[in-house]
Amino acid sequence: MEKKVVKKENKTSLLSIFGEQEGIILESEIKRYRVLKIVGRGTFGIVVGVIDEEQHIFAIKRILEDPRQKNRELGIMKELKHPNVIELVDHFYTVLPNYKEPCLNLVTECYPESLHQMLHDYAAEQLPIPLRHARLFTYQLCRGLSYIHSKGICHRDLKPQNILVNRQNLELKICDFGAAKVLEANQPNTAYICTRYYRAPELIFGCVDYTTSIDIWSVGCIIAELLTGQILFRGMTTSDQLVKIFSIIGSPSVEQVLAMNPNSPYTKIPRVNGKGMNEVLMYTDSPDNAYELLESILQFDPSKRPSAMEVMLHDFCKDMFRELMKRDGIGEWTNYTVDEWSLADQRNLVGRLKEFCMLEKRRKERYSKK
Repeated sequence: MEKKVVKKENKTSLLSIFGEQEGIILESEIKRYRVLKIVGRGTFGIVVGVIDEEQHIFAIKRILEDPRQKNRELGIMKELKHPNVIELVDHFYTVLPNYKEPCLNLVTECYPESLHQMLHDYAAEQLPIPLRHARLFTYQLCRGLSYIHSKGICHRDLKPQNILVNRQNLELKICDFGAAKVLEANQPNTAYICTRYYRAPELIFGCVDYTTSIDIWSVGCIIAELLTGQILFRGMTTSDQLVKIFSIIGSPSVEQVLAMNPNSPYTKIPRVNGKGMNEVLMYTDSPDNAYELLESILQFDPSKRPSAMEVMLHDFCKDMFRELMKRDGIGEWTNYTVDEWSLADQRNLVGRLKEFCMLEKRRKERYSKK
């Protein structure tokens, strides 16, 4: 099991490096942006809301470059263009007076809020997110993730804070590729990745040759949070995270431990019978197919988890076409790309994709008659 590394963010020093942001002008080769306000901050930089000369609103992620660490985010974002992935529209470097390295500025679309904020707002009202919206968000999340994975890219930090949503039209986009990486065979990766609550168990067991299935585990945690309004595995430490996982899905067998990490010295795990997903979803209006989906995702053996496209095309998501209401907006939920059709063909899922297109057509016809 990997040792926990405590990394504290010094917000005071971060803001002192960037200084006052409101009103400053940032210039790229093609545009000038005026900063409106700081909308977020992280370990390596800040996110600001900006407006350009045509009065269009964007977000700029301002990243402090560290020569000791390789920043892959720009290269990865240049490769991505999909309806459910935040789009990079511009990028440029600037010099900060209080920092010797250049500052990378990534300009993206600006979305109203994160899924984390939406979940917080519903929880404050003691209300669950409507089931039809949970289905639609799951569908869009996995559609975007399927595309990302098809490029060989693993996000490695999926969580509600890194998922942007528009409450008006219910569109969803995956963002923040600061931890993302192209996974290559026989190339070890760090196991200390992904925010703890959403971290796959193989990472906790020290696996360094993991696959994109670590993102699928995170998806399962997010789906459960959509359905219950609560974080599924809220561990206080790395070890406690395992305790929380065991308390729900039980402890792994020796075979499952070795499936997570063949080199793990921790194979003798005390037997714990978890309470199961049925109990987790007991006081929600979750259907049987939600339980079945979570059971298939939250497995110790990474190879047994479904792909992102399989989750996207699961019956849990399929039922959204029947449940979505006219006030939810028409949307464009099946505007599949050539790449998506090709991937579906490789996975023998073309029939399912066609079925979703048919259901979407019927949904729109139903609305047009009202």
